[in-house]
Amino acid sequence: VLVVNAGMFFFGEVADADPAKANAMLQLHVVTPSLLCTHFARDMRARRRGRILLMASISAWRAFPGIAYYGGSKIYLRGFAQALRCELAPYGVTVTCLAPGATDTGLYDPSIVPIERARRYGVMMDAARVADAGLAAMFAGRAECVPGVFNRLSTIAMRLVPQRVI
Repeated sequence: VLVVNAGMFFFGEVADADPAKANAMLQLHVVTPSLLCTHFARDMRARRRGRILLMASISAWRAFPGIAYYGGSKIYLRGFAQALRCELAPYGVTVTCLAPGATDTGLYDPSIVPIERARRYGVMMDAARVADAGLAAMFAGRAECVPGVFNRLSTIAMRLVPQRVI
């Protein structure tokens, strides 16, 4: 079992981004998961069994201004998980993409994001619930998991709303 769940987040337009911070995010969200999968998939494929869980986000359904690095990296992870799943399926290895919405973790600054209110209104999920949903989906062999009703509805809305409205 390989679970790739490390992340960072920052708001800001690309032209204003700190190059070091942008590079760190791309290394953490794109390069590291890809190389971990390369390393562990070889052994899983040879054993003809294994499970991989990659952490994306509901932002993988739509490009949002102000989080281009974050959203772009999550779009990559979702597509990477889909392709890797197809590559490894004949060998008995499953790949699951977990794509939660806002989750109560250290990713958000509580002085900026009203975490308690967001949780109360169902906009933000408890980290343990997200983890449980992801693990259940992985062990069931599902391709994707979007935990929470609000998040599933959000992915539908994101597909329907034109980009110019975003």
